[in-house]
Amino acid sequence: MPLKKPKEARLKALTEEIAALLYEETDPEAVKTLEGIETAVLGHLLEHVGPQIGNFFIRTSSGTTSGRHREIASIIGDLSIRERQGKRLGLKARSQWSPYLEKCCLLVSANESYQRAAEDIAILTGMTVSSSTQQRLVQRQDFTAPEVDCGVKEMSLDGGKVRL
Repeated sequence: MPLKKPKEARLKALTEEIAALLYEETDPEAVKTLEGIETAVLGHLLEHVGPQIGNFFIRTSSGTTSGRHREIASIIGDLSIRERQGKRLGLKARSQWSPYLEKCCLLVSANESYQRAAEDIAILTGMTVSSSTQQRLVQRQDFTAPEVDCGVKEMSLDGGKVRL
């Protein structure tokens, strides 16, 4: 989403200032490689920047700050959200994860083991979601059974084909 020129210039200046502050707080040994820089920046985004921006968006778009407080794990970091904010923004009751983080977990869990999914989510998003949590997320989903219009002729089990 493009910004108007004055806002873009101000955002760039503020971003440079934030980057300088965060760089001062970063271990010099951790940023000697591009991977190290990416890991450090992602860590700072998830711990400091993302939650601040996310909480501002939540307050502004929901229009309320009342209700019981809870923490939500999100792909932009841990967010502080109020009960009424969650209702207005479509957050499931008693959920500890944002809908988007939950969707990422389900997508990765569908293709791999829960342990591998937990490792992949940590690498892809920087957020840690344990393998047992991955399993609970999948098990609490209400999947509809697909409609089948013909019989099964063969299936693959552990990589080998079995003709039926």
